[in-house]
Amino acid sequence: MYIKIREIKDQDYPRQVIDEKTAKSYCGQVVYNKDLGLKKLVSVNGEQLDPDDIAVPCGQIAKSYFNDSFKLYYKEKNQEGEKGDKFRNQDLSKQWADIENEHFINWVRTASFSNFEKLWGKIEGSLKKEQGTFKLVVENNYDTDYFGGGKSIVLRNSSFLGGQQYIAVYLLLGLGLGLAGFGGYFLKNYREFQSAEKRINQVQQQFCED
Repeated sequence: MYIKIREIKDQDYPRQVIDEKTAKSYCGQVVYNKDLGLKKLVSVNGEQLDPDDIAVPCGQIAKSYFNDSFKLYYKEKNQEGEKGDKFRNQDLSKQWADIENEHFINWVRTASFSNFEKLWGKIEGSLKKEQGTFKLVVENNYDTDYFGGGKSIVLRNSSFLGGQQYIAVYLLLGLGLGLAGFGGYFLKNYREFQSAEKRINQVQQQFCED
């Protein structure tokens, strides 16, 4: 299952900073907890956060973290993340988001375009009509009005290569055609150079004989 976001852009990279000077340098306009625009300023542990404390994590991408929740009444498995490697919690009592959460880790991997899809969950096995009715319950928390875009849920089959990424396919196809064109151009020039060099050698040989 993927979430599809439309027309989201102008994002600052999220930072896990602890000092005010660094936060102001790297976090753009989202530095303090009060800049997050959250209805409730509570930590991961459920404690009240100080609005004037540094937001952990800070930055526009972190602020735009997709927080809708889904309950698919079947077997669900999330994408593997990078816990304890690049993403580490500091103090859950001062964090508004769990940095080691696999959904968060996947979200902050920046997309190349304003329209993108993020893998949100995976169902092991196949779904068949004979198995009965499947119900997806959505808790609608994520507000798309502030960036003027939209959101939707995408259900599709996934192969061992992952989901369908048409943009990546088109980019790679275009890159391949471009490289083939450059290769053909240089090959043509190389053959013309060889032909010219051969003619020069013939002229020089005739001149020496004369």
